[in-house]
Amino acid sequence: AVGKPTHDMLFILNQPFARMAKLTGGLIDGEVVAGLLLIANGRFWRGLGACLRAFRANRRANRATARRLGAAAQLPAGAGSGVGAAAAGLAAGPAGGSVAGCVEGPAA
Repeated sequence: AVGKPTHDMLFILNQPFARMAKLTGGLIDGEVVAGLLLIANGRFWRGLGACLRAFRANRRANRATARRLGAAAQLPAGAGSGVGAAAAGLAAGPAGGSVAGCVEGPAA
């Protein structure tokens, strides 16, 4: 219905700030959330600076982790400590499908 918030939207909007880090799937972390709290508490510029610094650091760390997992997945079978198989399993998801496909929206 137009103009009426959905139950999902109300659920997301009423979450505590700390929950935002979990809902974004790694896009932001606790330090970014702390910066957002500074903004909400009236420290706009300090909070914005903290958010930007933390976001860049988190993005850098996520990329480094993705590179390490990608390199581990390319190891030949039996080489290393088995991290490649674990990384390949994480990338494939359940039943060989995409991990993104695990959470589906409402049926159309």
